Amino acid sequence: MTLSDPIIVILAGGQSVRMGGEDKALKPLAGRRMIDWVVAGLRPQAGTLLIAGDQDRGTGLRCVPDAPGAPPGPAAGLYSVSQWLFEKEPSAGGFITVPVDTPFLPPDLAPRLRQPGGSTIASDGERWHPTVAYWEQGPLQKLWPMAPSGKAAALHALARQCGARPVIFPAGSLLNINSPDGLLAAEKALAAGEIEPMGGV
Repeated sequence: MTLSDPIIVILAGGQSVRMGGEDKALKPLAGRRMIDWVVAGLRPQAGTLLIAGDQDRGTGLRCVPDAPGAPPGPAAGLYSVSQWLFEKEPSAGGFITVPVDTPFLPPDLAPRLRQPGGSTIASDGERWHPTVAYWEQGPLQKLWPMAPSGKAAALHALARQCGARPVIFPAGSLLNINSPDGLLAAEKALAAGEIEPMGGV
């Protein structure tokens, strides 16, 4: 198998508790499903676009389901993709992750995150957004054997252990929509022209 760089992974797992248990990927936003916003914005930036999860939601993208032994919580997708790449594409140096509920990421996300010098993590200048990051495979693979079995691993902690350095993006471009109120606010902001989608998607 040969995958083209940059490899970008859409994190589409989780239980969507704050969205009432409904699949965030399928929630409509200005007439389009959330996952469609993300795919359309990332496709021009990706050499290979994958979904971390067991459903492609009609996108036709290759899915990487949770691997046996994956830690519970948000690190499950990260672990599963890392292990899948280690087996299928051992020459891959790393991969970018983006959550399915962050539809307004900038069109230069991939080149800004994927730079020489190791792992990076998106920041709005005040806090890290660890689901939006470039993960270098070498440091990540060294961490998994040390992770406590059966315990959730915090992405912030993993990023620090990987030596990730922050890359600053506008706060609005990292907007995370994970509740009905957040979805409504995003709809209003789009209608008012307060948010510009990725490259005008």
